[in-house]
Amino acid sequence: MPQTFLTYAKISESHYVLVMPQWIFRSILNNARVLLLPEKFSDNPRELFSSIVLYTSNVEAKLVRVIQLLVENYGGQVITSPSRSASHVLCVGPDYEQTIA
Repeated sequence: MPQTFLTYAKISESHYVLVMPQWIFRSILNNARVLLLPEKFSDNPRELFSSIVLYTSNVEAKLVRVIQLLVENYGGQVITSPSRSASHVLCVGPDYEQTIA
């Protein structure tokens, strides 16, 4: 196990929350009305998608569920309505320009 992760684990046990710089940026992008969950922007190297906030549009419901499980399993989050807090948009079909507008 990498030494940096061991250091992270020790600090997190003492109830400090370490976040990635994207947490600050994304919280400000929301006009500070809502502070995003710090757990979703973890500095833990095992949480690959911790800084991803995904919005899907025109994607089949079963596929959205699979994507949601994968993203959330690796620390990210999936939102169900358009929002400025989304860092990524996954859109299928010809209406993608309306989705990102």
